[in-house]
Amino acid sequence: MRYRRLFEAARDGVLILDPETQKILDANPFMEDLPGYSRTEIIGKELFEIGMIQDRSASQAMFRDVQAQPCIRYEESLETNKGIPADIEVVAYLYDEGEKFIIQCNIRDITERKEAERRKDDFISIASHELKTPVTSLKGFTQVLQCRLKKQADEESMRFLGIMDTQLNKLTKLINDLLDVSKMRQGKLDYQAELFDFDELVREIVENLQAATSTYQLLIESTTSVHVYADRDRIGQVLLNLLTNAIKYSPEANKVIVYVSHD
Repeated sequence: MRYRRLFEAARDGVLILDPETQKILDANPFMEDLPGYSRTEIIGKELFEIGMIQDRSASQAMFRDVQAQPCIRYEESLETNKGIPADIEVVAYLYDEGEKFIIQCNIRDITERKEAERRKDDFISIASHELKTPVTSLKGFTQVLQCRLKKQADEESMRFLGIMDTQLNKLTKLINDLLDVSKMRQGKLDYQAELFDFDELVREIVENLQAATSTYQLLIESTTSVHVYADRDRIGQVLLNLLTNAIKYSPEANKVIVYVSHD
């Protein structure tokens, strides 16, 4: 058959399936190592019988999907015949062989990648919990200092502490986001949309950044007079990154002009 040469050369597992009977027609040598069955044991079996999919109903659903689409992909955790758990990624294609259709499944062992992801998630979770303790302590001391300076009517120091308190609140929120490992695994964070004054946010970011640098003067030269419905903290992060980069990549300058407009 046309795929025979690919069988012997492939470094991943390859299965050839019959869409009508849903049984395995052929398997390459790598498949003997992954599920722990010999090639003769694999041929003639259904996917769920060798652990390549959860059960018969899931197998039937996969066959329906691959015949409706040119290519499907799924991940599965399987218990090998040797009793060793493994994570696999399966990519299935429907091919027209002229006389009949066949389904080719390419199977990759992703156990190491999954374990690395789990270690990463564990690290993020532990690190985030450890960060919460000093941040909470800083927050408490900031509030104590604010009370003392308020009695002394030290407005300048109060302003700086107010900026510190705002940044600690943002840091706390970021740590809480990191604690949600499921969001990190999906590559996205929740957005909390609200209506806010865009000019006020720009002024806040500029003032916070100006308080942290004496080398550069940040000047706002225009306003928008608009209200935006979006995640205020996320937009603030974008603005902060833009201004931080403007400072970082302008080493010979001493002034940053902030110009905002809308169509």
